[in-house]
Amino acid sequence: MAARTTLSVGQAATNGARTVTVRDETPIREAFEKGLLADNVQMGADGQSVILYDLTLVEDDGPGACSVLEHGPAAPTVIRGDAQVKKILHLDRREVNHARLTVCTGPIRAENAPLEVTVNGRQFVYRVAQYANSADDWPTIRIPAKLLRRGDNEVVLSCRGEKGWWITVAQRQHILRNDPDRRGRPSRSFRSADGGRTWMAALGDDVSEDGELMVRLHLGQYAAGGELIGPVIDLASLAAGGDSLAADVRARSVRVRARKRIRPGTKIEFAVRSGGTPVCDGNGWSYWQPCNRYGTVGGDLSRFVQWRAVLTTTKPRSTPALEAVGLEAEVEPRRQDWAARLELTDSHNEEIRYTSIPFEYEKFDEPQLAELRRTYQLDQVVAGAQSEVGKMIKLRNWVSAQWKFDPPVPYYPAWDAREILPLRKGFCVQYAIVFMQCALSLGMQTRFVFGHFPNVRLKGEWVCGHEVNEYWSNDLGKWVMMDAHQDECFVDRRTGVPVNMLELHEDQLNTYLPKGIGRWGAHFDEELPSDALLHWKGAEPDPRMDKPKLAIKWGYLYWMPRNNFYSHRFPEPLCQGRNWTWTGYWLWQDDRTPRQWRFGRYTRRHSDIEWTINQVRWAASPAEQEGTIRLTMGTVTPDFDTFLISSDGGEWQPSTDTFDWRLRAGKNRVEMRVRNRAGILGRKSWIEVEYA
Repeated sequence: MAARTTLSVGQAATNGARTVTVRDETPIREAFEKGLLADNVQMGADGQSVILYDLTLVEDDGPGACSVLEHGPAAPTVIRGDAQVKKILHLDRREVNHARLTVCTGPIRAENAPLEVTVNGRQFVYRVAQYANSADDWPTIRIPAKLLRRGDNEVVLSCRGEKGWWITVAQRQHILRNDPDRRGRPSRSFRSADGGRTWMAALGDDVSEDGELMVRLHLGQYAAGGELIGPVIDLASLAAGGDSLAADVRARSVRVRARKRIRPGTKIEFAVRSGGTPVCDGNGWSYWQPCNRYGTVGGDLSRFVQWRAVLTTTKPRSTPALEAVGLEAEVEPRRQDWAARLELTDSHNEEIRYTSIPFEYEKFDEPQLAELRRTYQLDQVVAGAQSEVGKMIKLRNWVSAQWKFDPPVPYYPAWDAREILPLRKGFCVQYAIVFMQCALSLGMQTRFVFGHFPNVRLKGEWVCGHEVNEYWSNDLGKWVMMDAHQDECFVDRRTGVPVNMLELHEDQLNTYLPKGIGRWGAHFDEELPSDALLHWKGAEPDPRMDKPKLAIKWGYLYWMPRNNFYSHRFPEPLCQGRNWTWTGYWLWQDDRTPRQWRFGRYTRRHSDIEWTINQVRWAASPAEQEGTIRLTMGTVTPDFDTFLISSDGGEWQPSTDTFDWRLRAGKNRVEMRVRNRAGILGRKSWIEVEYA
């Protein structure tokens, strides 16, 4: 339902100004996608309500996880005969809708005996025939919910065969290096050499390893609390019927009206805040004010308002559901008579999309970035590029040519291009790290992402995953995928615009698995052509027009939630690319991409992945001084430097977030953009008016 405005006939404020009742009724799905934050909440299965996030991952190994058996950090332990292992999994809340135990384990070659798993005294059997023999998936056993208890739960793994099963260990030093807050936790992993009569915390076949067994519990239970913060609502624009050149307003009160389903032990509470800018960045905005029992907040509120819904439950199997939120405000428009001689003739106002992922950006003044740029003369590498995309392709060409694919064994380098480049060695992970940090050194925000299809074979061989990048394109207003290892990207055949990872993901599912990723995987005799994409390879000036055959890579997608490995190195996944077991990734989920049980951070909110940066969102209103329009601007720009203003085609000038625009008779035009501290310019927004 669209936002609407109504007039309250005969209602007047004490100063004689007429008040107007305005209403915003943004549909809940749109509010979920376009809002500022969706923390520990998700859209319900009905697609019509917001509920609490429904996954809890219980683990002790995640920050130091490594499953590469031939690499030291994996520290495998063999389970056979009297050699058993025990894991204690601690539950803060017992009540669950479903539970799955997932273990980084597998049978040793020629072992036919099953893995015996005992959970709180009840035995389960996982047979060799169930094991997919793929490093992309872990054996998983469904556990009856009633078997679990609050506090400690005991899991014992054993095998009666001669060869046995291996299980990996995350070493304590790596866990604490990546997550120092876990220091002081008790050891919850043990090994027995006498069939379970006695236990010791020493792990590994030589009982010399201190760490945690890679055993995790996936619980279907709702988060204790979460919050949804809706979009910024412009009360002045509502009062003017959607006009972008609206008179400023004073809000006397705001009322939140919600439709919700509340079950015993659950609740939803609302609050409102207001501010003077169209983007809430903390400057000039109020604190949250709780709504009273009628959903109302009174007082002298500003032009822009935002609501927050806090969902809570004391019963992990139940969630409240938020089906609709409407906002009603009593406002006094501050009309200026001279504004009748204004006509809005053209405008463009960028929409800002916000992520709920707590992404950490590298600062452009990190000395390591400057050193990287200077040492490898990266300005000369990209010199001559005629466009931003061309610049990034030149950089990609250069990174791709620095070495030939060579896995980093036995030494695995840090996430540092300055360490990787002199080695002249690495596989797709190192290419992606180098590209990311070189792009950052040039002022281009770039992130690390990878994907794979579990249990899929091509011509009888398991397909593997792949690590690439997405950089933020100021020209295109989107994230764009760049593969520095293969020296390629892909373009939408219909629009000619380079695609991002979610677009690649959709194309791969449409091409290979239109019904979605299944539990038992799939087999293909050859790579299949894409009907929707074009292939842009190497230094070719244009994409190839034939249908590309795509490698099978982009089923499950994982995003690294930071790119600031120079400002602080850790947390850093161990052996990334040979091992995907770290719990710090954020994963995409949709109807064709089910969850993997060993991970806990999922989203299906597009804004969480396709968030925007380096853009200006503006609001305009006639000022009291005749012939003056007041512009207020907001942005989400990592390492922000300044707003820039260009009036009537003139030079770009720095500006604060408020600009008083003096008009002349006739046509007037202002363009706005941002500049980050690396000197990179963002996308343009503009407004054009005719002043009689």
